[in-house]
Amino acid sequence: MENVETSTAEKIIKIYAVLVWFGALVAVIAGIAVLTWGSFIGSAGMMNGVPAGSIAGAVGIIIGLVLFALAVFYVIAGFGLWKHRNWARILTLVLAVLSLFSFPIGTIIGALGIWLFGFEKAVISLFIAPTLAAATVAVAPTPTAPKEAPKPAPPKEAPLAAPPKQVAKPAAKPAAKPAPKAKPKKK
Repeated sequence: MENVETSTAEKIIKIYAVLVWFGALVAVIAGIAVLTWGSFIGSAGMMNGVPAGSIAGAVGIIIGLVLFALAVFYVIAGFGLWKHRNWARILTLVLAVLSLFSFPIGTIIGALGIWLFGFEKAVISLFIAPTLAAATVAVAPTPTAPKEAPKPAPPKEAPLAAPPKQVAKPAAKPAAKPAPKAKPKKK
């Protein structure tokens, strides 16, 4: 697959998304099996007083919970791949690296995922192109009429001088009592 066309790349992504969902189903089934095994071993170890059985049971339960968490990530990655989200491509790369340890089928699917979503340009362009197109639309200027030369700014006026400060007049002294009125003289 030296040069993959866009329509073929879209089909490959859809097929890989289905594989990822199938991986989620397998992880759930394996998680149920390991949880069941862990609980049986743990309970048998506790009844017989064997500490190794209790430890093995706890480890089984932890592994089962990790498998359930991986199943959730597989489902999320599958939906993101189906909608061509770039974050799903990155999540799928991480999950593909983790699936390399699931020999032999997980190794093959993981290697295919690393090659498709890490190196195949036609596939990568389907994830990056919508992001770049959105960024280009947001940044691209809208066509307008030719701009006129900018008008020169009016000259700056000197700031107005502050009005002179008014000095407060001292308060007037209360007037002295008026002189009593003279009584008219009677004649």
